[in-house]
Amino acid sequence: MSAGQGQHAIESSGAIGSHHGMFVSGCAVWYDPSMWWTVAGIAGALGVALGAFGAHGLRNVVSDPSLLDTWETAARYHLVHALALGLVAAHPAKPRLAGALFVAGLVLFSGSLYVLVLTEQRWLGAITPLGGLALIAAWLVIAWSSRAPTQEN
Repeated sequence: MSAGQGQHAIESSGAIGSHHGMFVSGCAVWYDPSMWWTVAGIAGALGVALGAFGAHGLRNVVSDPSLLDTWETAARYHLVHALALGLVAAHPAKPRLAGALFVAGLVLFSGSLYVLVLTEQRWLGAITPLGGLALIAAWLVIAWSSRAPTQEN
């Protein structure tokens, strides 16, 4: 059946199993380098905005001034790893796993610290090391991918 005979256009183009176009020609959209550039750009912009908020708007919000250092750490790691997402997009081996780990690490590491500062719920600090492990794993995937640039990781 062709697309013109009632078959969904995604299905006729080689898409696999998704009406949302998540899989095209057997490859998930998250494998696409242009998507990683978008994620890197959004993560970077968000990191700058959150860093600016921490530097200019947070002093009157938190009761414990040491939390400002925690916010600064979250923003620093956020920005560094937003740049790292650009490495994922530019890497010749397309290390998709590294990209996913960088995103998970950003959310778990920086995200838990941001929420900890805003809510002063210190138990959230227990989540932060999981994000750190994801970030370390992502860097190791980048290192491994460089050794085998013809394989997609």
